[in-house]
Amino acid sequence: GSASGDATGAGDVTGTLGSGIDVIRAERKAQGAMSKAQRRMALVFALTALLWVTRADLVVGDFRVPGWSRWFYGADAQDAAWLASHKNDISDATVGILMAILCFVIPAGSAPGALMDWSTAKRLPWDVLLLLGGGFAIAKGFQVTGLDTVMGGLLAPLYADTSPWLVVGGTVLLMSLLTEFTSNTATTAVLLPVVAAASVEVGLDPLMVMAPAALAASAAFMMPVATPPNAVVFGSGRLEMARMARVGLVLNLLAVILLTVVFQVWVRRIWGVSDQLPAWAQS
Repeated sequence: GSASGDATGAGDVTGTLGSGIDVIRAERKAQGAMSKAQRRMALVFALTALLWVTRADLVVGDFRVPGWSRWFYGADAQDAAWLASHKNDISDATVGILMAILCFVIPAGSAPGALMDWSTAKRLPWDVLLLLGGGFAIAKGFQVTGLDTVMGGLLAPLYADTSPWLVVGGTVLLMSLLTEFTSNTATTAVLLPVVAAASVEVGLDPLMVMAPAALAASAAFMMPVATPPNAVVFGSGRLEMARMARVGLVLNLLAVILLTVVFQVWVRRIWGVSDQLPAWAQS
């Protein structure tokens, strides 16, 4: 009976998998061959990715591949200090803008006009793009003005002589709230060094706060600017911000509780995170 049941179950899984593959093949066949415009757009996309990857020097061990941006710097490109101070002269944004302009110039081939026209560009979710860009700008403002250092100084006394449960829970809550208004990537880049310095100052293992803080940076469900998935959902126009914030607050609080409990009960035991400052952090 067990053997026949197992065989039946395996057959069901295989049949389901097979039908799924058939659907994918049918959909792919219905799309037909790529048009000239699609092939040219794919080439632009691949070229953009290649230019992004090879813009700066690629270093693999002792092997270095010079980046193409050096071509525009002349003799000064041999000076590492000069390159470091001018690293933003030609950036990923430069590549993105250039390739976007090319889309308005390259003929579609299979249809009149270029690969991109302004009537299509106007339908892009510019409001969502501005929200995400604003999040990065705010995070950069934290760094430039020194607000991140001030916050680290304020956190250190709170970490001293405090229960690890409160330290982890408070860090997770703080990170979850801050990342609602700034990009999660930018927030972690700015605040992880802050919480690490605060923990070292009071003699705590930096992993005690850095690990839960990194996880909490993605526990943001209230605001569109918090994460790209939030922005995509809000950009659909089918969700009001008030409703998103109300439901997201509940999810945020649940995430804070779950992250705190799971880290304290499970993750700390697996990673061996103690309440004392480890030797590697002292150095």
